[in-house]
Amino acid sequence: MAQAEWDEILRRIRDGFLAAKAGDPSKIYLWGNALGGFTMGPDGVPTTTWEDELFTAPYAKEVMLEAILSSDVSVDGRTMATQALAEAGSPALMIEPGRSIVSDSGIALARVAFEKRIAGVHNLISLDLGVVNYCEPIVALPARHLALATGLKQRDAEPFETFIAGNLCFSADMLSRLKVAFPRKPVRGDVLLISSTGAYNPTFSASNANSFPRPARLLLEANGDWTYLKRADSYQEIFS
Repeated sequence: MAQAEWDEILRRIRDGFLAAKAGDPSKIYLWGNALGGFTMGPDGVPTTTWEDELFTAPYAKEVMLEAILSSDVSVDGRTMATQALAEAGSPALMIEPGRSIVSDSGIALARVAFEKRIAGVHNLISLDLGVVNYCEPIVALPARHLALATGLKQRDAEPFETFIAGNLCFSADMLSRLKVAFPRKPVRGDVLLISSTGAYNPTFSASNANSFPRPARLLLEANGDWTYLKRADSYQEIFS
């Protein structure tokens, strides 16, 4: 994400924590008024330095890959020429690139089940899937890939900020521990689109916990054709 966006997330986490400490819980931005990657100083105030994983980079991943494979690279003050690859006959590179190569190739769709207020000051909506189908919150902090897919022309006077929960009855089932801003208040039946779910999410932790069916998975081709990779679990498959 852009540096400005990341800095704003960190500011809101820290400012929300301090506001709640001073008696105003309405500014809390991270679920449970947690500090995330901030540490507490000896004076009881969060530090200004984020100690956990950073979710910002100055270059897009394709730009970084191009630079690594086609130009000189400087590491610890030493410059290495990648021209050696071409001089060696441009050999095939066998690497494990991690989830980044496929993450943004997938989306997940979920319906809104209900909306309510928490502690009288925070909005919370629940979807018809949980962390067992969408595990991104387990491995990353920023939930910035959620958007309304229905009623796109409708807007409220002010953005609707909310935490997002799943459909399982345990406290860790939070699909977004950060507040997400929507152009309007979601209602039951609205469809939310979660982007960049092409890696871990559809297969890594898919489960029919609490007897909820695992969602269908579809492969969409560039020409618009689509194929079922897996159909949603049926009642008979879950209880037979």
